[in-house]
Amino acid sequence: MGDTITLMGLFADDKATAAVLDDIYDLGVKDDQITVISSIPYPEQALGRHVTWIRLPYIVLAGALAGFLFGFFLSSITPRLYPLNVGGHPLS
Repeated sequence: MGDTITLMGLFADDKATAAVLDDIYDLGVKDDQITVISSIPYPEQALGRHVTWIRLPYIVLAGALAGFLFGFFLSSITPRLYPLNVGGHPLS
């Protein structure tokens, strides 16, 4: 924590912010060491930052697929494991 330097700047528009970020990159500061806090939700490309790909959509898709397969398995295997006899005849 002794190496941490905190800088604060107030800029009128996003072009000035992007220019300052480029200057900070030129000084050798890595992108993951910079945090930009803004009241306007600028996309990363607007400030000249690199796009970071996250794995969350793939995790959500895998969970949805696993839930669908488990639900299909559960709904198809339950009547075979626990048959419901109505009037002496199977329900299905």
